[in-house]
Amino acid sequence: MMTPLVRGVALALAMVLVACAAPTPTPTVFESDGDELRESGIAKSGDASSTSWSPDDNNWQHELARGEVIIHFVNVNQGDCTIIEWPDGTFSMMDCGTTTWKGNTPKPNPQAVRSYVRSVLGENPRLRSLILTHPDADHINMVPYVLEGVQIDHLYYVQPTSQWHYKKRTFAPPGWVSNGGDRYVSDFIDDIPSQKKTWLDLHHIDWTGQDSDWFEDSDCRVYLLAANVRGSSNSRSVVLMLENGGFKAMLCGDATRQTEDFILDYVNKHEFPRGYLDVDVLMAGHHGSQKTSTGPAWVAAVRPELSVASCGFVNEYGHPGGLVVRRLEDTARTQAPPHRLRWFDDGEQVTRSNYDRDIFTTGSNGNIVVKGRRNGSYWVQYER
Repeated sequence: MMTPLVRGVALALAMVLVACAAPTPTPTVFESDGDELRESGIAKSGDASSTSWSPDDNNWQHELARGEVIIHFVNVNQGDCTIIEWPDGTFSMMDCGTTTWKGNTPKPNPQAVRSYVRSVLGENPRLRSLILTHPDADHINMVPYVLEGVQIDHLYYVQPTSQWHYKKRTFAPPGWVSNGGDRYVSDFIDDIPSQKKTWLDLHHIDWTGQDSDWFEDSDCRVYLLAANVRGSSNSRSVVLMLENGGFKAMLCGDATRQTEDFILDYVNKHEFPRGYLDVDVLMAGHHGSQKTSTGPAWVAAVRPELSVASCGFVNEYGHPGGLVVRRLEDTARTQAPPHRLRWFDDGEQVTRSNYDRDIFTTGSNGNIVVKGRRNGSYWVQYER
């Protein structure tokens, strides 16, 4: 059985459905039936098995069908924010931060992110759990502002060290801090009672995903595959694998090849079943960096059909890297609707307007929503 700590992490992940309140174009919707992807246009409003876009109020509307898990990859520019809604209707959030802009890179919009999150969480916003994968600013610096007034049942975060901590300045609209908002993320964390906080470490890792006690059905599981793996700050990132019947997704934070190797070594050493790490959807580690993450061995083990990198359309880091895109193409489906995708080869931007593989980025495609069904099919929506 899972420890209460790991169960809490699983439950934390059970509430992450995000919605966007900022004006955007009509999104594209397509779905996989297990054999192929087909474009389905705008999902019907009121259809319990789909999510719809309302251009009049610029708000995501959704109805959660029994047995579905919904993952929102939120467009925060160069950073990470993921929200999950579990089959029992609860929410979790994994990270919420962005990189401050330089030169001609676009200025992040914390108001738009906050509106998106609030429209998903509803009138009485509550997170069963908040998971901070590691203390880099681009993963945590919007948390105090975006989650102001949101009830948080439990916080899970990687244990800090003297060199590696959470005292990152909050990124918020001008005047918000001076009007009483938390100046630093560490202030926000300090405000959460100690009994509602857990430092994650290697001994919390759970390879079984036995979290059925936390959901209405036993088909939904959450595996904590890495937390505080020794190495760089990125290597210490939390890695979670979600399983809902026949649907699986992997959320990697800023995990590096060192983190990937830690997971692969353990799985190989203990002779896990073939396909244990196979997933339908992968959030590529470290924003799709080819310098640090998503190595060939990892891609060969995970074999994602659809991959997402959370990064800015214009960024100075070369995310995602062309090598990563090509590795992911080896396992991606080829029948996605043509869409825009930008990546970097040797420091040069490469942009395709009619890219048709199952690889997306929040910078190129806006807020991305994936709905995973028990039968292994999934439904995808993106804004552009």
